[in-house]
Amino acid sequence: MMRFTKAVAAFAALALTVGASAVSAQSYGFTHPGELVTARGQIVENLYMPGTVETICNIEVYGAVAPDGKSMIFDAYDGVQAPGDSGNLACYGAVDFPIVVTASSANQVNLDQLFVGTRGGPCQEVNYKLAYSGNTATFSGAYFGIPAICRAAGSLTLTADSNGAAVNIVTLP
Repeated sequence: MMRFTKAVAAFAALALTVGASAVSAQSYGFTHPGELVTARGQIVENLYMPGTVETICNIEVYGAVAPDGKSMIFDAYDGVQAPGDSGNLACYGAVDFPIVVTASSANQVNLDQLFVGTRGGPCQEVNYKLAYSGNTATFSGAYFGIPAICRAAGSLTLTADSNGAAVNIVTLP
């Protein structure tokens, strides 16, 4: 009888542990479901082939938070070279859309697919990760794509267009 009780107690403890793990797995999303959003900021584009070509761009990326708040979908952007920058990369027209953004934690977002066309060939990346603090996404500056000739540094700040409020990561129910 003692073995059976220990087995039941061990099974109950295992069930509680599994239950606790299931509860702790969180799903993340964004504030302002269904609203139009704009990401504004300055990024540094870099192309390595075999030297480095760099351009500083002021950009605005336009999209919307999905109605369920689970993602943001961007479908257009404007970009202009920063005043005084002497780089010769294009700040507009090289990105394929849509770009789907999901939150993987309370402080990280993923660009589910990023495709940038360059004179050295396309740079394509799946699950491109960006740090996200408050409502600002920061590019790491790491090279990406195949071949790894593209790099982006800088940050974009996201706001809801209807009221200019921050778009933050939230825990979804």
